[in-house]
This record gives sequence, structure tokens and C-alpha cells, in this order.
Amino acid sequence: MKFIFRFLLGFIYFFSGFYLAHDLPILFTEKSLEKVNIFSAAQENKLVQKKVKKSLKNNHKSNIKKKCSLKADLSILPAENRKKILKIAQIFGCDKLRSLRKIELYSDQDLPRALANGNLLKIRQDALTLPEFENLIIHEFSHVIDLGFLRGSFESGESNFKDGSLPVFKNDLSLQFYKISWEDSETKKSESDQLDFVTGYAQTDPFEDFAESMLFYIKHNREFRILAKNNKKLRKKFNFIQKKIFAGKIFKTGKNFINPQERSWDATKI
Repeated sequence: MKFIFRFLLGFIYFFSGFYLAHDLPILFTEKSLEKVNIFSAAQENKLVQKKVKKSLKNNHKSNIKKKCSLKADLSILPAENRKKILKIAQIFGCDKLRSLRKIELYSDQDLPRALANGNLLKIRQDALTLPEFENLIIHEFSHVIDLGFLRGSFESGESNFKDGSLPVFKNDLSLQFYKISWEDSETKKSESDQLDFVTGYAQTDPFEDFAESMLFYIKHNREFRILAKNNKKLRKKFNFIQKKIFAGKIFKTGKNFINPQERSWDATKI
């Protein structure tokens, strides 16, 4: 009896299901179908918007600059100066400043406001509060890049340029810049003119020429471009910095006018 009962029950379910399945379209009017289509479209739109938001979020994350950090210990500096230094390091790219190992403070007023080589930056204490502090750091970081990042190798041999007693090697990229206006570390080329330099201080030696030009490129790029249009050597210096240091980047800084026949003495005070 149980078997017969189960058989009959299954038979009824089978045919009722068959009936419902075949008559399903009849159960949906045009109005109800329209509601289904609207619902489906709304759901699809939500999914698309969700994907777009996710994509934008991922793109935003990829465009955020990585936090810049230096190997040198900044703890001896006031918080505000540390912040400014890291901001400037971000402009150059911290990879170009990886040779910088130490930062020191000094109080001797007979010494310059700041000094740097490939691995050491020294700052006079009163310079921490000077209005040109950021310009000073850009100038000194340029020395770090020149002497620490762009330097060549011993195997290539020594050039006729020296940083004090330290030789500049023949495959040092900085030589391409130095040789635009200089015969060696102390001697300008015979045809060099004072207008071949961005400032008077840049004429001191090739290292100051490099640092002043770098500062001018970052803080007074528009003026540098104007000067470069009127001076072949300055055009070469501008192009070197643009291509070798900043991979083509041009800063939108400075004024749209400068007298091509005049030069300030010190770019840090402009």
C-alpha cells in the first residue's frame, strides 16, 4: 500500500510540475515581464558601477607616491625641518639620495649655511629657521646626487676633474655637465662667458655650477627655459638635467620673464 501511495504521489507531482513548467510564460503578463527586465537592468548597472569604483580605487592607489625615506637619521632636526627635507627628497626621488648616510648640525658662523658631499649633509643651526632653508636643501641635495648618485667607477680611470682630493672617474655622468663650461675643476673654458651660468655663484666651480643649475631647474624652471633659448651652453645644461636627472619632467615653476643679460649671485636667495 505504501508503495502504491508513493507511486501515485510522485505521478501527481510529475504532471503538476510538467503543467506548471509549460504554462510558466502564461503566468507572466507583459507588465510583470517589464518589471523583471527593469530589475535585471538595475542589478547589472549596480554590478558595473561596483566594478568601476573598484577600478578607480585601484588606479588611485597605484598613483599614490610611495612614502619617501632616507637612510640618514633625521631625528636631530626639528619636526618642521624633517618634513621639509622629506618633501624635497620626494621631488628628486629618494633613490637618487640613497648615498646620503649622515646629517650633522654645526654652529660655526664662519662656515657656510650648509655643506654636502656624496654621503654627508651638514647644516648650520641658524639655517634651520632661514626663509631660504628649502632652497638650501635643494642645492645641497644636488651635491649629494652629483657626487653620490652620478659618480663613476674606479675601473674607468681618473678624469682631470677632482672634488678636493677625490678623483672624478671617466664614466661619471656628471662629466657631461661639467665639460659644457669647464676644462677641469678650477678652470673655465676659454670661451665661457658669465651668461653661460644661471648665477654668479655657479661660476665658482663645476660642482656649484651643477647645484645652482639644479636649484634653478626646480624652482625657476620657466626662467631657465627663457635663458636656455638665448644661450647654447645653458640649453645643454637644461637638457642634461631634464633627461639625466628628471627623466623628461619639466617643472611649472618661476616667472615668465627674466632679463637674459642679468644674473643673480645666489639662487637660494631668489
